[in-house]
Amino acid sequence: MRAYKKNFLLFGVICLIAFICPFINARIIYPSFSRLAVRNAEIAARHIAEHLSSIIISGGSSPQKYDNISGYVEKIRNDFGIENVKFFSERGEVIYSSFPEEIGTINRERYFSDYVSNGNAYTVEVEKDTKTLEGRVVSADLIEAYIPVMAGGSFKGAIEVYYDITGIKKDINQLVWSFSILSFFLSLLFLVPVSMVFIYGLNRDIAEEKRSRKTLKRANDSLDAMAKELEAKVAHLSKMDRTKSDLIANISHEIKTPLTSIIGFAETLQSGAMNDSQAAGRFLSIIMKNAEGLLKLTEELLNLSELELGIKEIKKSRFNLHELAAEVISGFSPIAAEKPCAILLRHSDRSMHLNANRENVKVVFHNLIDNTIKYGKPGGTTTVSLIEKEKEVIIDIADDGTGIHREHLSNVFERFYRADKSRSRQTEGYGLGLSIVKQIVMLHGGHISMSSDHGKGTNVMVSFPKD
Repeated sequence: MRAYKKNFLLFGVICLIAFICPFINARIIYPSFSRLAVRNAEIAARHIAEHLSSIIISGGSSPQKYDNISGYVEKIRNDFGIENVKFFSERGEVIYSSFPEEIGTINRERYFSDYVSNGNAYTVEVEKDTKTLEGRVVSADLIEAYIPVMAGGSFKGAIEVYYDITGIKKDINQLVWSFSILSFFLSLLFLVPVSMVFIYGLNRDIAEEKRSRKTLKRANDSLDAMAKELEAKVAHLSKMDRTKSDLIANISHEIKTPLTSIIGFAETLQSGAMNDSQAAGRFLSIIMKNAEGLLKLTEELLNLSELELGIKEIKKSRFNLHELAAEVISGFSPIAAEKPCAILLRHSDRSMHLNANRENVKVVFHNLIDNTIKYGKPGGTTTVSLIEKEKEVIIDIADDGTGIHREHLSNVFERFYRADKSRSRQTEGYGLGLSIVKQIVMLHGGHISMSSDHGKGTNVMVSFPKD
């Protein structure tokens, strides 16, 4: 970038020189030369006037070569480029002029009385088509000079001359503009190679900057990706930690209740209730039921862990899905009659087959139908539909029960989660059924979803790939 800045600075300086030279020539050099030329013309005009005055004062010896003073004046005019010569007396009267009509007029202007008559020369520049001090319009650029004629320190008269400087100014103008054009083209001569170097350097710097930006962007993207990955890992670890804590708390809670019941009734029996055979039988039945519940909880936890960790190999086989669904529904007939509720198998092709682990799919049917009975309303209906598509088989289980609030739907597949905690003790189970179903479906490469409205029932849709 430093080279780019240097090239840019050099390029700018040369451009400035190329375009400012004519301006400098027009505004500074030309006026300076013009002032110098005018000053020299004023000096020349004074010398000429002083020469004429010395001749006049000496008695006019030189004009004797001519017929009269007019001839001598004409000789001076031709030799020195004088446009007009005028002689004044000591009181300002014109006693000779190249313009005869002015003879006899008196100059009463203040410059004459205040400057010239006091022995001071007075000169001005008069431009073309403007008026002289005496009001005459001139057709050329000239110097108007008034030179006093002095003798013995006394003013004896004055001489006025018009010195033509048109040619001088023209020559200066041509010289200045020639110099301007030359300097412009010389600047361009330097500008072309410098421009090429500048453009080359600029392109190189731009390319380098683009490469740097791309490298920086890749680095930033990589850092962003690493930061996001790290953030995701931290969030995952945090979630796992919370999950572990929740799991321990839930297991402790689920185990504590039946253990408390077992210990309580065992202590009662130990305290003497064993002597009452009827009470002892009832207490032992309760202890057995709670022990079986603990065994079931342990088995479900082990089963879920094995599914999550992939310890058990999924052994697939081709079986009739309709027959399996009918078998599970038949097994729920006593419970459905006790509720009471109806379980219907609809829209099913009796020859529909699925390539999967039969026992795992049986668990899916069992857990989903069991939930519809537990949380369904008396007299309700559970509908099981089997739908075969080109690449998948869909199991659709719908009920008209109490339903689930929508805010709970994203959590229903978590372990120990119950949408209606007020009914958690009224229904058997530990909130592991849907978690097990989800793990089975995922291990088979399938998909599970749930839709529900509170008070309008629940629909669970499970899809298994055919192969």
